[in-house]
Amino acid sequence: MIFGTPSCAFNKVQVVKDVEPTPAAVAAGYLGRTIAANKGAVPGYDSSPDYNGTANAVLSLVAAGYGSDQITAATRTLRANAVDFTRDDSNAVVPGEAAALVLGAHATRADPRSFGATNPVRDIRRSRTVAG
Repeated sequence: MIFGTPSCAFNKVQVVKDVEPTPAAVAAGYLGRTIAANKGAVPGYDSSPDYNGTANAVLSLVAAGYGSDQITAATRTLRANAVDFTRDDSNAVVPGEAAALVLGAHATRADPRSFGATNPVRDIRRSRTVAG
């Protein structure tokens, strides 16, 4: 006989109704799919990588507890572009962008003093002004 009675039978079958995903799961799913579809980055309005959006996505995914592969891919992209991301056209440090890298590194338990080819902690300290 090709098909027989299964050796173990289930006495009770629990029917699980469709479960609505949490808002965090919906948002994390969007970010994860976006990062996966765009080589580790969140695209900007012109479809080029938006590193600030990518840094925010890393923080959001870590906070939500979703997307470890996408967090890794996005962090790799940020590391590879850290200098460009944290400098303006005159090569001056943009402290807010450097701070985003420090917080992303902290969230992923990486060393914020060695992020790609820059040290964003040092960069923030050197860029301090009376206002910041």
